[in-house]
Amino acid sequence: MQTSRIVRIAVVAASLVVTLGGCKYYWHKPQSTAEMFGRDSDECWNEGRSAMSGTRYGTASQGLSQEVYRACLQARGYERQKTTAGPEKYRGYEFSD
Repeated sequence: MQTSRIVRIAVVAASLVVTLGGCKYYWHKPQSTAEMFGRDSDECWNEGRSAMSGTRYGTASQGLSQEVYRACLQARGYERQKTTAGPEKYRGYEFSD
């Protein structure tokens, strides 16, 4: 009796770890391709790197700016979602989160 309860708890815990552990941030845009995202991501990365001073997309920036990078992709129609991998979902450059 006690053993079956421990096994059930272990199975539930393992399922939660697998399910929640697989969630990462992905960029999603309907009808996009990996090539389209790669190009857009690289261009936004370069914008973030070149944003040494001033304001872009309503965000003050210095050096490489994750805010500028993310705002650039959002301006191109991508949405950042915490989810699992799938079609039309791309990892892009990630920072500390």
